[in-house]
Amino acid sequence: MTGEELAEKLGMSVRALAKWEANRDMVPGMPSQQALDTLLNQAKADVRARFAELRSRVDGAPSALARTPAVLDVAAPQTLLIPAYPLSVTRPALSWYDSSLRELYNADNTLGPVLLLPAVSTHVQNIERMIPNSDGELLDELLRVGAGYAEFAGWLSQDAGDLTSARTWSARAHEWAECADDQRMVSFVLLRRAVQAIGAGDGRMGVRLAVAAQRDDSTPTTRVRAIAAQTEAQAHALLGQADHVERRLDVAARLTEAQADLPLDGDPTGGGRYCELGLYLRISRAKCHITLGQADQAVEAFGAVLVALPDNYHRDRGQYLARLATASAMADLPEQACTQATESLMIALGTGSSRTLSDVRRFTQRAAKRWPTIPEVRSLHEMLGSLDADRKA
Repeated sequence: MTGEELAEKLGMSVRALAKWEANRDMVPGMPSQQALDTLLNQAKADVRARFAELRSRVDGAPSALARTPAVLDVAAPQTLLIPAYPLSVTRPALSWYDSSLRELYNADNTLGPVLLLPAVSTHVQNIERMIPNSDGELLDELLRVGAGYAEFAGWLSQDAGDLTSARTWSARAHEWAECADDQRMVSFVLLRRAVQAIGAGDGRMGVRLAVAAQRDDSTPTTRVRAIAAQTEAQAHALLGQADHVERRLDVAARLTEAQADLPLDGDPTGGGRYCELGLYLRISRAKCHITLGQADQAVEAFGAVLVALPDNYHRDRGQYLARLATASAMADLPEQACTQATESLMIALGTGSSRTLSDVRRFTQRAAKRWPTIPEVRSLHEMLGSLDADRKA
């Protein structure tokens, strides 16, 4: 495109676009980032491939787009580009945003990031436009609600395999929660950032962030601290510190018992974000078994988790099936592992969970090297190869 054409697509002036080109270190505002993301999602596969290649040359790392699953390349949701104009917040609008966020939480496990992320990011954009025209208690409440949306956008980005965007959204949520003096959300965002660090293989930072999430010991943060203690245990497992794992899981068990009678109103861990915390503790323990290389315990633990997991946790079922497949492979049960991985793959494609798809890919690559002649392994490997071929086409 020419500069004029691109400026028109983005709903901005040619002069503003020229400033971007003149100052390569400048970070565009969130509305501009959203518009750029939309254009990139709408571009053809060869354009996005060139973009990923150029980015890898600049930052020395593969673009997050290169890790996006095939399902995200097909019929990506379109975002309407609306010219920026001032917005004002009202209490009815705040009430609507608050209740809508709870509904989005409930939809997450069924729909996944492909369908939800465009809508959630647009809500964050609108809230950001309301902030300059708000003050006093309304501004505090707007920042509190906005922090919830930004944190949720971070989670959806993480599930879609884009850790860079996940960190950016989480930083925005942290800033807004601090400004709103919402300590429960501050703790929750620190917990989510700990999970991101673990996902990136950084156990030490995972421990530090999970510990920070547990510092506010007020009653409203009890549920968050129960989950943060489990997250800390998983970070210790990544570092091979089995004794620390058991101690933090014991702390999590006590906090899980303590939160049983607490109300869930307004709690960021509620609304379908997490299953019943007793079950979630069993899930965390199963994850630690895998990380510590305890194959038999992991197979038994994840098998029990999948039996107990409610039917509406569809996306999570795919994630735990991938974990169970990994555990089964560790226990030298390749046929069983492939059956579990195949079921996980179908769920990952249906929900757009790049996180789960990546787990299945890693499992398949290892299984193909270890058991190249087993029919189930070859079938799964060929299935993934076919998906990759379709994506390139």
